[in-house]
Amino acid sequence: MKKITLFTLFLFFCWQSYCQINPIAATGYNEDVIANGVGTMQSSTSISIDDANFCFLSEDWKLNVGDGNITVGLPTSGEIESNVTTGLTYQIPTAGSPYEGNNSLRVSLSGASNSKTLTITTPESYSNLYFLVTSGSGVSTADAIVNFTDGSTQTFTGLSIPDWYGTGLPIELSGIGRGDRSNNNVETPSNNPKIFQLNLSIEPNNQTKLVESVEFIKNNIGGSVINVFAISGEEANDCVPPFDIQIENITLNTADVIWDSVDGITEWEIEYGSVGFTLGTGMVVQDNNAMGETLQNLNPATSYEVYVKSICISDSESNYVGPVVFDTPICDPSNQCNYKFILTDSYGDGWNGNSMNILQNDILVTTLQLGSGQEYEEILVPICDGVNFELYWNSGGSFGYEVGIEILDPSNNSIYFMEPNTGSANSSLYTSTGACPEPPANDDIINAIDLVLNASCAEDIYSNTLATTENFEPIASCFEPIDTIDNSVWFTFTAPENGAVNITTDIAPSDFDSQIAVYESPSDINDLSTLTGELTCNQNISEENTASNILLTGLVEGEVYYIQVDGHNQVQGTFCINVNTVACPDPTDITIFNVTGETAEVVWVSNGIETEWQVEYGPEGFVPGTGELIFDNDNDLGVFITDLEIDTDYDVYVSAICNNALSNSVGPISFTTPPCPNDIEVINDEALCGAIVTYNTPQSAPGGPSGNLLINGDANDGLNGWTIDQNGGSGWTAINGEFVTSYTTCSKSQIINLSSVGFTDAQMDDSPEITISEDYRGVSSDPNDIYFLNVELRDEGGNVIESFSTGNITTSVNTQTVTHTFTGYGAGVRNIYFQHGGDDAEGWTGNFGSAMNNGQVLVNLPTINVEQIDGLASGQEFPVGTTTNTFEITQGNSIPTTCTFNVTVLDVEIPNAISNDITIELDDNLTVNLVPDDIDAGSTDNCEILSRSLNITSLNCNDLGENEIIMTVTDVNGNSNTVSSIITLVDPNEYCELNVGRNSLLSLKVFPNPIGPEFFIDSNSKIIDKVEVYDVNGRKLKSFTVNSSNLFKGDISQLSSGIYFLKIYSENQNITKQVIKK
Repeated sequence: MKKITLFTLFLFFCWQSYCQINPIAATGYNEDVIANGVGTMQSSTSISIDDANFCFLSEDWKLNVGDGNITVGLPTSGEIESNVTTGLTYQIPTAGSPYEGNNSLRVSLSGASNSKTLTITTPESYSNLYFLVTSGSGVSTADAIVNFTDGSTQTFTGLSIPDWYGTGLPIELSGIGRGDRSNNNVETPSNNPKIFQLNLSIEPNNQTKLVESVEFIKNNIGGSVINVFAISGEEANDCVPPFDIQIENITLNTADVIWDSVDGITEWEIEYGSVGFTLGTGMVVQDNNAMGETLQNLNPATSYEVYVKSICISDSESNYVGPVVFDTPICDPSNQCNYKFILTDSYGDGWNGNSMNILQNDILVTTLQLGSGQEYEEILVPICDGVNFELYWNSGGSFGYEVGIEILDPSNNSIYFMEPNTGSANSSLYTSTGACPEPPANDDIINAIDLVLNASCAEDIYSNTLATTENFEPIASCFEPIDTIDNSVWFTFTAPENGAVNITTDIAPSDFDSQIAVYESPSDINDLSTLTGELTCNQNISEENTASNILLTGLVEGEVYYIQVDGHNQVQGTFCINVNTVACPDPTDITIFNVTGETAEVVWVSNGIETEWQVEYGPEGFVPGTGELIFDNDNDLGVFITDLEIDTDYDVYVSAICNNALSNSVGPISFTTPPCPNDIEVINDEALCGAIVTYNTPQSAPGGPSGNLLINGDANDGLNGWTIDQNGGSGWTAINGEFVTSYTTCSKSQIINLSSVGFTDAQMDDSPEITISEDYRGVSSDPNDIYFLNVELRDEGGNVIESFSTGNITTSVNTQTVTHTFTGYGAGVRNIYFQHGGDDAEGWTGNFGSAMNNGQVLVNLPTINVEQIDGLASGQEFPVGTTTNTFEITQGNSIPTTCTFNVTVLDVEIPNAISNDITIELDDNLTVNLVPDDIDAGSTDNCEILSRSLNITSLNCNDLGENEIIMTVTDVNGNSNTVSSIITLVDPNEYCELNVGRNSLLSLKVFPNPIGPEFFIDSNSKIIDKVEVYDVNGRKLKSFTVNSSNLFKGDISQLSSGIYFLKIYSENQNITKQVIKK
């Protein structure tokens, strides 16, 4: 431990008791508001302190020379010793003599442009600045900006400077009197006026800087006036103290102390002790470069004070900073159990400021208060076993005769009850010793209770009160708080033959919300680190104790499984738990997808032993048992729903079928078909090149208000549909079509889920008008009965987007109506919260308060206009091919959406092919060319014939007689048909017989063609006898005798250019070839 030097002691004592905080010389005071010397107040001052005409006085002020001394006023010297802070003195500025010249920094106008500044004559470093201040003509709020010579600033916002007749800051002077500048009267009100101390603490990071000036900005608008009379400062230590000291990780015997510090300091000293200890007598801990230490050997249930100081070079030390106070726990949490404190108020409006403390070992455990508007609340408070505890009614508050309280021990036995109008504030109501029951037998997994399958549990027979956590006990994945487990107990069960069970807890009358997890058996029951197989977890958070369920399937018959039960958010209490076999588990995770205008797909998760599933669907709100059924038994989970209507809301239920058993019907799962039909494909109508097509057309809608979204808004169905929030007095009643309140506050509410009542997110994101209204009146003639209505538009997470509240309305016997319309509230509204209520002013038993009925919530959707902008209308003839139909849908002022779908007409009709049988004569060309027109007898098609073709397009001598010719007719859409005809080829002129040999000369070739002066004939091995040349008029011009089978060469160079014929003779045959001479 570092030796504490005399200098250290001096710094300590200076900071603690005797440090001198001296006046600071500054300029900037802008008004004289303190009258002094002899003469009128008006002549001695420049302006009043307030917005009226009053000023302060010096003790030496006199109106006339011979007048006696006044009995009030400020010290003549202008030097003022602090009444609050030891060692602090102020000096009101003077000009030659006290109170001469300006003595106030006066700020009367609001805003930064009207600020006033004190400029330090000699800038210095300070740890604290102190100001003498007051406000005239009411409280002022201000910001103060401390400016440093390096250009940086430190800003203090929201400073409240009290009126000089008020309170709120430490009082430096009071009862100093004031003067009326209009008539020179001296007023001496008791203890008034006052001047206050305003302290601005300079942040440690800024204590090495020089303070240059301080600027004051008045924030509030009004007649109040800020006056700053003097500034003093505590010079900063060269060794800057630590700051932001925090106490963390407090246990029974230890606590961590951490802090922050300016750069360059690496050593600190901590001194601590029980509250009230004297510095220098406590425990000291040194810290080297860690900025944090753990305090050891603390006592449980003890309040401690901690101080920390910096130790700088050359044995320089800062002042101690502190005390920071903390309490060690009264006991280990494992030795606590919950006592229930039931708070009541006979009038139903809360405790009106009354409060009670629960203490153990004189340490505050918690403070009990019943909030405004509440009549009843149950609060669980952890009390340490074996330690005295006390219930103490604090002073303060009003209407204490309405306050009531009851205490129940951990076993729910009433141990104290105070009715309203008994007991008194500022007194101890009850003392006792905390008594916690023994931990439950199944606190450890080795002592887990075996649950019999299907056994009933008629009452709470199990408890987790005082249960503890074992080493290596797993924390289930869904438990809350996250990564925390406190009061868990264990159960086991053996899996049935079909491997399916349902585990249920939080069964009424359980008194807390449990969280449960299921595990496979550990490999070593004595080592919880081997318990790793978490099967499932359920944490069903509920303000009420609704059942938490776990459905398990696929368990191994005969295997033992372990259940871990803990209280949600560390709650302890009693509960019941059942494990029941499941004949047929419900399907889960039902999903609707691929929704079109006329179809949708449904899938789900099977839970193990089903053999078939039943899907029932129908329009939204249909009664199960009346819908359309689809059975799925193809081992492919999921069904395809068809024949749906466009733009329609549907509900779907799914049930599992297990042998002869049927599971619960799970649903409804809702979906809406879009306004567009599916694409349509049809075949052409007979004899038409198209088809008459009808389809579901998107429809316009008139818009306007929806039906009333409130359930039972007219009170004709009792209180059904409503959640009772407060049931004060004799409670709510519904009679003669009205809801009626009682003698303390009654309120009830509904939350309307807009998607569940048919509104899409897109519709609500367009901010349609939402109108709410209700009729109300007072039942009795007393006009003081109260009615109120609160409506909130909430997003999906329950956050309020916009709200409306009537506040408390005083009713009359005449019926009145409250109406409000929400507009322009923006996107995101998904729920509407509607709450109404009131009470009876007379306080009569029964229902004589405000009455209300005809509550309405209407969503005013704009008109939906539908216009077809492309395609053909339903019922028209659509041509073969694809026609795109487009509809533009406009709702109110929203951006239009389009609905587009295709109608495709397929032409599957083949042409009607018709032909005739014909007879054709062969001509001397020995070849007949055929075309479809030769045999077509009027072929037709429902659309258009694109082409006709013949399988044989020519006939010659080889085809004499009958020939079957096939004609193919093809339409424009690719459909084709064939027909056959008999074409009889005849040769009456016997061209074929005369030219049997002629055809053998056809292979002779003449080249080139056109020819030049010479030409050649390729005889193809035939003997050419003679060649004759003729002109176009048939005159023979030249003759060549050849008698050779070789290539023949002829010379016609003497002939002119033109067309000539070569007649070639060979083997008693001849053939003529046409040539052109160039």
